[in-house]
Amino acid sequence: MCGIVVDLCRVCASEFPQKNEGLIGVGSCGQAGRWKTGPQRRRSNEAIERKDVMNIEQMFALKIMDVMQKDVVTVVADSTVYAAVKAMAAKRIGAVVVLNEQELVVGIFTERDLLLQVTARDRELKTTIIKDVMTENPVVLHPKLLLTEAFALFKAGNFRHVPIVDKHKLVGIISVKDVNKLLYELVGDIFFGEKNNGPR
Repeated sequence: MCGIVVDLCRVCASEFPQKNEGLIGVGSCGQAGRWKTGPQRRRSNEAIERKDVMNIEQMFALKIMDVMQKDVVTVVADSTVYAAVKAMAAKRIGAVVVLNEQELVVGIFTERDLLLQVTARDRELKTTIIKDVMTENPVVLHPKLLLTEAFALFKAGNFRHVPIVDKHKLVGIISVKDVNKLLYELVGDIFFGEKNNGPR
């Protein structure tokens, strides 16, 4: 194996051979990475590892308010499903928060509700009322909680969207998509030194 360095893809830990310094290798995940060989390689990779630790620590220090969407689309409980779906389509979002007359959160209507409560039951969009198909009294989070609280809630409750409430008032919403985008950006920054725009 003269002149060949076997390296590991930092994404999937699969091996790929390198014959020249700075060669771009591709792991089994299909992810390309540029790696150094010899002393320069060691110094470069040590710097990457220090950067990894810094970025991961920063991520775990983030609060929900740092990631949440503040522009929340809301509807009232007496709205039709048609009106809610039109609003979701216009904003390209997966959920609307349902408020009462006091602007308190009383429910959430998501793509899952549309599928299971409306489409699967052959209900009409223009005559079905949101309060009849929404998820009532959804779990909410406070904006000053750590982002890890949202991670745990998404996993434990199989949620995709969670309203953010402060002093009983809606101040934002966080979704799995928001968290995934953050992770993609972190991965891109760690491995390639550039921001990744995340999944499209």
